[in-house]
Amino acid sequence: MDDARITGFCMYCGAKYQVQEEIRRILVQHSGAVELSRKNEVSNLLVRAEDKVNSLLPNYNLTLEEFQEQANAIEANYFEKILDIDVNNQKLKEIKDRLDREIENRLLIEEKVIERAERIEMLKKILKGIGIGIVIILMIFPFGFFIEQGESGLGGFILTAVVGVIVIALIARIKTDTQD
Repeated sequence: MDDARITGFCMYCGAKYQVQEEIRRILVQHSGAVELSRKNEVSNLLVRAEDKVNSLLPNYNLTLEEFQEQANAIEANYFEKILDIDVNNQKLKEIKDRLDREIENRLLIEEKVIERAERIEMLKKILKGIGIGIVIILMIFPFGFFIEQGESGLGGFILTAVVGVIVIALIARIKTDTQD
């Protein structure tokens, strides 16, 4: 009933009525205290929310984003309804804490996976650079061997080693520059 209107129509029979008179009649008939117990509704919502959370927690096939979407759906469909009825529900707080801890754990796991992938990529680049350096050394070594062996025969070996160290240092320097 819209109390801003003067007249209204009954939605069942279509009869016209005076809104203010009908409001007074209802207030007189129902002036006693009415208390609605919604404990059954809260307990049913809690059972359903806990079932949803318990089925979501062990599902490691979901990405973090998918997991968070489903957690948000559970919060919207169950947690909010329970909080509307019983703001201080302890069981709901426990269920929500479990879900929040799982989200934090999955976030840490995903961060570690990303960090490992970045390290692996960096190692691949370093190994590729070292491989290139070794190839260059192997290509230079035979030429260095024939250059000025002198009496000791170490001239070519030293030249090859120096060139190899320079090449590896340059490659390492390039790799560290590209990381920054």
